[in-house]
Amino acid sequence: MKRKIFAALLAVMMVVSMLPLSVMAAETQTYRIKYVAGDGECVYTGTEYSHKDNWIMITYTYGEEQALYDGAGFEHEGYTLTDWVIDKTEYEPGETVKQTFTSTKNGLVTATPVWTPNTYTIKYNAGEGEYTGSLPNSKPEWLQLKNAYTYDSAVTLYDGENFERTGYALTGWEIGGTEYDLGETVEKNFTKVQSGTVQAYAVWTPITYTIKYNAGEGEYTGSLPNSKPEWLQLKNAYTYDSAVTL
Repeated sequence: MKRKIFAALLAVMMVVSMLPLSVMAAETQTYRIKYVAGDGECVYTGTEYSHKDNWIMITYTYGEEQALYDGAGFEHEGYTLTDWVIDKTEYEPGETVKQTFTSTKNGLVTATPVWTPNTYTIKYNAGEGEYTGSLPNSKPEWLQLKNAYTYDSAVTLYDGENFERTGYALTGWEIGGTEYDLGETVEKNFTKVQSGTVQAYAVWTPITYTIKYNAGEGEYTGSLPNSKPEWLQLKNAYTYDSAVTL
């Protein structure tokens, strides 16, 4: 009897050993996504994923919910990684998806980055003057144009409207040691930081004025310009906040 049982078990074992693995147990199938840097670069230094200076490769399991790479270690000066494009569809970095991008065993899918230029703020400081307008994000001491400027795009500086100071005219803005005209368009990136703030300082120039010397019952007999027998004008010869010699 024991011999018959043993023989039966042996026969079953032989049949099982001949079955393909897919029948014995479901085979785990994986594929890879290669995240490329595009115009940026990959500075990832970890050991969890295979990588080079322009890509990271991550292995995923077929049919399982999984998170796309969050973009850490990808850089592009003045730009932010805002999406991955896979098969013409955009996904957010770190987004969890229940989607298999290929059915090919150990297949390779490429994810390309969407690099969005950073925006930044310029804060126009009134210095010894004041801002008297009503634009948002302002105080008498300053006006901020929040995120109004974009990396790699021309910058048109504020024209100075409603900045006032008694006896002075606003003639420019000083940014980083360089003076720019009011309303000037500049091909320059003032910062690469997303939502960064750049400081612009008012350049106040004292006004000049004229004194008209009237002869009254006498007359002016000289030859200076801007004169008649009845008077002499010294045009714009005097400067606000400076001593006057009559």
